[in-house]
Amino acid sequence: MQLAKVQKLFSHLSRDELLKIIAHLSARNKKADDWLLSYCSEKNVISDDEYIKKEQLLNYWSIALNIIKKNNRYGWCKDLRKGYEALDKLNKLIEENEFSWEIRKPLVDEMMEQFYTENYNFEDPLIDSCKLICQTVEEKLYLADKIKKTKNSYYRNYAADIFLKYGRDDEFVKIMTNNLKYGNDYIKLADYYAKQGHKDKAVKIVEVALDTVNSRMDEIYIWLFDKYKQDKREDKIIALYNKAMQKASDEYVILQLMYEYYQQDYDKMKDYLLKLMKHCLSEDAMKWYDTCKKMLHKEDFEREEQNLRRDLYKKNRRAYFEMLLKEGNKDEIVDFIGKYYACNNYWDGIAFFHLYTPQLKQICPSEICDFYWNEANKISKLTIKERYRDAVYILTEIHSICENENMMDEWTKKFEEFKLLHKKKTSLLEMISKSNLNP
Repeated sequence: MQLAKVQKLFSHLSRDELLKIIAHLSARNKKADDWLLSYCSEKNVISDDEYIKKEQLLNYWSIALNIIKKNNRYGWCKDLRKGYEALDKLNKLIEENEFSWEIRKPLVDEMMEQFYTENYNFEDPLIDSCKLICQTVEEKLYLADKIKKTKNSYYRNYAADIFLKYGRDDEFVKIMTNNLKYGNDYIKLADYYAKQGHKDKAVKIVEVALDTVNSRMDEIYIWLFDKYKQDKREDKIIALYNKAMQKASDEYVILQLMYEYYQQDYDKMKDYLLKLMKHCLSEDAMKWYDTCKKMLHKEDFEREEQNLRRDLYKKNRRAYFEMLLKEGNKDEIVDFIGKYYACNNYWDGIAFFHLYTPQLKQICPSEICDFYWNEANKISKLTIKERYRDAVYILTEIHSICENENMMDEWTKKFEEFKLLHKKKTSLLEMISKSNLNP
């Protein structure tokens, strides 16, 4: 509403009547309340700045709370971003101003009540705000007492960490003992007992995890292996290895530990190294193949070479293919690509082999062109217009190879045959006409 209209409408009203109107408008819209408080703060309307900051704080929480309750009711609401923004403004006020615990404590209580609803859209933001609000040791312990009541395993761990940091060891032990779910939970409790001088108890706690944890086991294996190694308990190490292989979980980790442990025993080291090729991650396959080549005796490597190459092929075809390129192994490359094309769809061929056209065309240009012609025809026969651009891309690669290898007569002949074969596919021919393939 324009200022002139406001003056005409309200010029005859008393101060009290104007204040009632302002209060009424403010109550109808939280944005208006926010604007009014910000305006008063900027203009120093009153000397009691603490009062304004407090009202701003409560207003931001009121806005966020209203949106959080809507989210609780429906599982989602369109104003999520506004709720996050209100909490961000609240956090900034907390960071930039001093508020008494009498003002901050009710906010913590109300925020935690919403946190207990397991509101997945606001769980983390609410805890982040509570962390800022609770500033002294007593306040942080107060928050930990609140958080420990949640069913959320992650945040129960967070509460336990607070208790441990500020000397409430009994609460830490109690929470962690009742919150053993993942390997890291067992290790955290075990580390506590180890620092207290109860090493045997710590080891027993993590050993229990071998039978109770059903998720990732790598942290457990590493922790126990280290303790057994310190105590020179080879029998325990072997038992741990057998347990891990029987459990069939994170075998790669335990095999690496065993390989490193037996560096001074060639026969045992060799056994674990060969097993690593079968259980390693695909991205590490080439590394372990090269390690075998380096660490194994020449006669042992030659004896195992075909098996190792087969393992590399199964684990990482791209790494295997790059190895063939470095070796300049033309016959195996051509045979390999031929078998690959025979059992895979056309897109696999594009994604895999076209990355290596620069190397391939130097080794066996004619054979590669033959594969690409067959691929381009196969794609075009699918009559999928969206894939025609892939066919044109392949033709461009063929043309480049033929041009560089003085094979243009072959290109011209097969290119005309290609266009004749697909003469009814107007979309494909149109794409070709817009390319630089036509003479």
